[in-house]
Amino acid sequence: MGGSVMLRRLSQRLLARFSRVTSPGRQYVPQLDGLRFIALIWVIAFHVAGYVLTQTGHASDASRGNPLIAFFDAGHVGVDLFFVISGFILALPFARQYLKAANPVSLKAYFIRRLTRLEPPYIVHLMATFSLWACLGGFLAAAPFASQQYVPSHLLASLVYAHQFIYQTLPFPNLVLWSLEIEVQFYILAPLLALVFTIASPTFRRLVIVAAILAFSGIALAGREVFLVPHSLLGSLQQFLAGFLLADLYVTRWKTHAAGSYLWDLLSLAGWMGIVFSDRLGLARTPILPWLIFLAYVGVLRGVVLNRILGNPWIATVGGMCYTIYMYHGWLILAVGKTTMYVQTGLLWVDVAIQFAILSTIILIVCSVLFLLFERPFMQPDWHKRAWATLFPPRPLPEVETP
Repeated sequence: MGGSVMLRRLSQRLLARFSRVTSPGRQYVPQLDGLRFIALIWVIAFHVAGYVLTQTGHASDASRGNPLIAFFDAGHVGVDLFFVISGFILALPFARQYLKAANPVSLKAYFIRRLTRLEPPYIVHLMATFSLWACLGGFLAAAPFASQQYVPSHLLASLVYAHQFIYQTLPFPNLVLWSLEIEVQFYILAPLLALVFTIASPTFRRLVIVAAILAFSGIALAGREVFLVPHSLLGSLQQFLAGFLLADLYVTRWKTHAAGSYLWDLLSLAGWMGIVFSDRLGLARTPILPWLIFLAYVGVLRGVVLNRILGNPWIATVGGMCYTIYMYHGWLILAVGKTTMYVQTGLLWVDVAIQFAILSTIILIVCSVLFLLFERPFMQPDWHKRAWATLFPPRPLPEVETP
């Protein structure tokens, strides 16, 4: 009995230590971090599978048809899953303002929060990347993707989220940063896009959002061979707008009709399965993807079983660390992958599963420490004010002698 109490207390302390810090007055929805968890784990699985297949010489053969490897291969849509979540989260305060007469969103506070919350961990990561490349460039050049020379101009381009515009290539040497450049483009335009919530008619408002999703899905499909279309907001806005549609329904309907249903769980599973099968059929980058993600997410938010699973504190806590884990996981795969690859059975899909289990555990442990050091401190909304006061303390007023 005493052991279970101690274990429970330890669990609570760990959860409190590693949980994300949310803005004051904002309702926390743990299922959103649960969805982040799915997106993150799927991206890691995709990159681990790609690494193993490359290292074993199976990168382009029929082995990708194995069900497990095909499932891991579909993890490239994890970025799209993140985009829909971002659209939902950033749309919520504007939807509440325009549709429920809630407190107006301060654009100054909105942009300061984006800057002080996301920029410091990103800068730390870029500086670490630049330092690693300067010290270990020769070793890292053996990586499959590293064919360029990393120079300060790459660093400067990434600092202003413009690497893909300037170089017409993925951010080098950490390719996964391409999606963060798109996220920033969306952050800037989100307040303008949110004016759609000023449309009073629910039917017309949702039709406008649906039409925009279809239009930008078409643009993404037509321009998929042009580099800057799939690697800019132009080719991804439909995913963010799917999040807008979710936010509209969440604020206007689901908050007052909170009861869940097992039917939504089934529909959500159909959405997740549809994402996987559409990828196997080569349809993942077509206009069907936003709607499959939309269906999967609605089922999670409105269902019973999936809502409970993805609201689990441990799953939500890991999902809340996704920013740090996403930025560093690729480096960790490269850093320890050659060592962990000594563990092989000769059966490719088993080896992929083993490497995923080993590498994802290492990634989670290392990135948890990095999260505590370089991200969580910047989640405090007033950290920059406290830091300024520490560096430049106010001068005490001179004492005035009284006669």
